[in-house]
Amino acid sequence: MEKKAYSERLSNLLAPALASELRQRGLASTLPNEADEKGKRGSETRIAGGLGDKKVDVTYASAHSGLVLGLSVKTITTRDQKTGNFQKNLQNRKGDLIFEVTTLHKRFPYAVVGGLVLLPADAEKDNTKSKSRLSTFIRAHQLLKIFNRRQGTRNEDAKFEYLAIGLFEEDPPNYKLFEAGDPAKLISLDAFLSALLESVADRNPEDFIFHQGRVYKPRELRVLDVNSEETE
Repeated sequence: MEKKAYSERLSNLLAPALASELRQRGLASTLPNEADEKGKRGSETRIAGGLGDKKVDVTYASAHSGLVLGLSVKTITTRDQKTGNFQKNLQNRKGDLIFEVTTLHKRFPYAVVGGLVLLPADAEKDNTKSKSRLSTFIRAHQLLKIFNRRQGTRNEDAKFEYLAIGLFEEDPPNYKLFEAGDPAKLISLDAFLSALLESVADRNPEDFIFHQGRVYKPRELRVLDVNSEETE
């Protein structure tokens, strides 16, 4: 129970940080909010999906479009006592991810849904002594590859627009991100979020324009253009 609570706390710390970054990149009302003066943090948002309600870690929605962007954060932090690897909960996390993205896309086919799966750095080499088992990191890529890179809006409900797998260390704090399905493709958090925001602009061209790593409302860019001309 304590280990599960640690995993949940990690996700709950990451969600407000990601939401804050998205707010700075143009999605001003992204939830959850950061901790208030009493230290109380925002929590997941419950979204009515096509297969039932689902709590989503990070969301941006509008009255005009409904859910525009959702971001699911899943963590695995517990080793299996018998094998010493982290694969015990991998299938469960996969099931959670696929149910979440499917129910959101069925209700909101134009929604952009991103996924972030975080594993301890040791998951990259937790089966080096076994000739038959792959590391949890490699196995995660195998399992999740087919659920990455949804392109259209009329099908592939079980796919994420972008899905990434991360390795993290606590001491000193650091992390690496990889595109799901390609354990050699190292990506940055900036590139991950930019890809999601670019998809948001593509799906909502009347509302957003993607420019230099963030989204703007068309009127905001017009103001920036006018200010730029005045300073030249």
